[in-house]
Amino acid sequence: IKWVYAISVIFIALNVYFMLRDIYWTLLIPVLAMILYLYFYSMDKILLLIAFFTPIAINLTDAQFGLGISLPTEPLMAGVLALFIIKLFYSNDYDRKILKHPLTIVILLSLVWMFITSLTSQIPLVSIKALTARLWFVVPFYFLGILLFRKLKNIRSFIWLYTIPLVGVIFYTTYNHYLWGFSEQSGHWVMEPFYNDHTAYGAILALFIPVFVGFSFTRTYSKTLRFFSFLVLALLIMALVLSFSRAAWVSLAFAVLVYLVI
Repeated sequence: IKWVYAISVIFIALNVYFMLRDIYWTLLIPVLAMILYLYFYSMDKILLLIAFFTPIAINLTDAQFGLGISLPTEPLMAGVLALFIIKLFYSNDYDRKILKHPLTIVILLSLVWMFITSLTSQIPLVSIKALTARLWFVVPFYFLGILLFRKLKNIRSFIWLYTIPLVGVIFYTTYNHYLWGFSEQSGHWVMEPFYNDHTAYGAILALFIPVFVGFSFTRTYSKTLRFFSFLVLALLIMALVLSFSRAAWVSLAFAVLVYLVI
């Protein structure tokens, strides 16, 4: 406990020193320390945290260095990838049933093929960057996502943690759209910087509408959950109409057909 007090006093003193010099990034150290702790002791929380940050992530590009990254989600996913690889070498205890599944085999073959074609690419650096980005998407949300979703409550947590900030993005987008008179032209870009165009925005809205139809009308859920789910559903439908994304509208029609088949 003495070490806790000592480190706390030193941290406060350093922050006061830096703040007097208009340096504020040191205030993030406790947040970074907590995230680092979760990486080692509760990886499922990191995956859920990534889900929460995804709708409000900002894409940053640097044309000079040919870099484009989504903050803060992609650095978090890169950390998951690195730790997953280290853990595989250290313990080698990943569920082999998952590795032998046909879908896993197809995914691994596609990654191997990307690696081979990266070596023969005209611009290998660009191809290797594309392969690396693919890895930090696939590993967290396929190989670790399977383990996360074995607990069914994590599926609902994942959906709600994504949807709550998405609701904020919908309000932001709708307000911007209102300022431009809800014109179709402005509907193509008012969701920036959170989504790069109305197609991606409409796609994610269409993806979640069937889920919230289920949440709203499944009687096994509590009345409170169904009520809030219905409010979110109404908001998603309103946002989808205003997105002017015809492909997203059509996809919902196909979703109804899939429901009938099921």
